[in-house]
Amino acid sequence: MKKILIVVIVLAVLLLAAPFGIGMIAAQRIEDGFDHAVKQVPYMRIAERKYHTGWFNSELDLTIELFSGLGRGVAPSFKVHQDIRHGPILGSDVGLARIKTRLVLEPSTRAELKKFFGTEEPIDIGTVVGFFGGATTVVSSDAHEFESENGKTSWDALKVVVVTSGNGDTFTVEGKWPRVEGDGGDGTRIAMRGMSIMGGGKRIVGDLYDTDLDFNVAGIEIKSPTDSFEIQNLRYVDAMEPDGELLNMSTKMGCSSFETNKVSLTDLHYDFSLQRLHAATFEKLMATLKLGNADPSTATASAGDSLLAPYKEHALELLKHEPVLVIDRIGFANEEGAGLIKGTFTLKGVTPEDFDDNALGLLARIVADFDVDLSEAMLAKLSGSNEAAEGMVSQGFAERKDGHLVSKIQFQDGKLLINGQEQALPGVGGPQAGPPAVE
Repeated sequence: MKKILIVVIVLAVLLLAAPFGIGMIAAQRIEDGFDHAVKQVPYMRIAERKYHTGWFNSELDLTIELFSGLGRGVAPSFKVHQDIRHGPILGSDVGLARIKTRLVLEPSTRAELKKFFGTEEPIDIGTVVGFFGGATTVVSSDAHEFESENGKTSWDALKVVVVTSGNGDTFTVEGKWPRVEGDGGDGTRIAMRGMSIMGGGKRIVGDLYDTDLDFNVAGIEIKSPTDSFEIQNLRYVDAMEPDGELLNMSTKMGCSSFETNKVSLTDLHYDFSLQRLHAATFEKLMATLKLGNADPSTATASAGDSLLAPYKEHALELLKHEPVLVIDRIGFANEEGAGLIKGTFTLKGVTPEDFDDNALGLLARIVADFDVDLSEAMLAKLSGSNEAAEGMVSQGFAERKDGHLVSKIQFQDGKLLINGQEQALPGVGGPQAGPPAVE
């Protein structure tokens, strides 16, 4: 019996002492996490931090400045407050800490929020930090409806879950917000439906991740008594994948329809990719730029100096692998027809000397090839006349083919060719622009 009592007392002492020690560990991890997050955002820095340590609970107050040092006067800033409950027992969970995060707002602003939303904190941000550093953050909001003499606002429940591993090597994100809408008493309306995000990533090197992210909005509607704006099936897909020592990055944006009072387009696409990026060098370039952006002392230098210096340091190594910008598809359509642009751009055989004389030597290294195909009827509809098409054809910038205006634009060896005819370059010289020779 005595041994059991001793064991119980020891366990009780450990449970009472554990939260303080765990709190110290959690504090370090939380502050390290903030430091890392701020470095990812240009011209943002933590101006002040205050950590108030307790036995079972702690508080962290941060003042974050934006664009510090870039201009005269006081830099804009905002404050973040965190209530931290120490582990190991976190209600129904176990771990290092449970964190509740909120923006610090003026009392008058909080009163307005409560008047409008029924609560001073309509958005809840909670994080559970595990013993091995992994974290789960949930951003949520309950369904809400508010009505006054000025109109009505409502939304469905919001929930976004972000899970990161202990060393930050992997992450996943999943979230949905089915509906947000507001109707004003003056006939205005703003609505969004079917918003979702899903994806994840795995670290390649540094802060570069093998990533797949898919963001969708089923519909966006903005209306007033005189104007309207609607988008259907908006989609943004972002991906990065390794290919040996190289990286391929791609972005696809588009929607099924885009409509205003004056313009109606369908099947819009803006898809491009960067291929053959040397991963290690690209990560070093990004890290150097982030460091420069985060250090206010560099803000006194000109923008050209601060951005060009790290670029020069790593550019040659990047260009050795001849990265390629690919316009996979820029496209849109209306009732009269469709338009499409696609092509590639790269720099071949770059040497250090090409960066002399304001990098004019790079002009001769450009190799580009673009194809443009535009419905003549659609161009007339969008421009309101046939003169735009006539001007493009008469100047040799386009040729007519089956009701379309087509152009093949090439650049190589310092020469610009449009449909096989060399064109003048502004400030560089070359043949005068004109119509192609008639055979």
